[in-house]
Amino acid sequence: MKKKTYIIILSFLSIISFYAQEKTPSQKLEISIDGKNFVLNENDTLKYDNKSIIVKLSKNLDFNFGRLHFNYPKHFAFQNEKDLGVNIYSLDGNSFVITYFAFEIEVKSEDIINEMIKKFGKKKCKTSSKKIILNNIELVGTRIDIDLLDIKLTYDIFEIENKDHKTNLISFQDSKNQDGSDSKESIETLDVINNTFKIIN
Repeated sequence: MKKKTYIIILSFLSIISFYAQEKTPSQKLEISIDGKNFVLNENDTLKYDNKSIIVKLSKNLDFNFGRLHFNYPKHFAFQNEKDLGVNIYSLDGNSFVITYFAFEIEVKSEDIINEMIKKFGKKKCKTSSKKIILNNIELVGTRIDIDLLDIKLTYDIFEIENKDHKTNLISFQDSKNQDGSDSKESIETLDVINNTFKIIN
């Protein structure tokens, strides 16, 4: 009897989970046109002045912290941690992770790189110089290739030029495809960042 009850509960929870995934609340949007205010759901069509206006939420969110400003896909999880002397912002996707370090003091990027190598093991890591251009801004840094048996990662870290002796670093970590090529998520995300990337002085 207990086993049967347990199965029924599991089935019930599965149904709840299904509907929770299928029927998520839509977001309300407030729009003001010529002093008139309208409240709409996502994907609603507003008829105004003989024109149809379709309201959609952007697929991207806006990152505007410290000295960096760029857009990124909205499915990325945002996290902010403040430690002694550093503010760390993380954007975590499925295969791709962006991390921004805003230090209150001047540090060497080599120290961060060495900590990463210690974390994964020196024999599993290989370093090389790396450049990237985002919205016509060239960043110079280091790539760490990390080989963990069946998992291949790259960790690129770049220093943001700063005149006030407070180090700013941005890193991109990518979980590679089995053939070693860049993940689809990394390609699409960097494309979004590339069109919007700004360094705030």
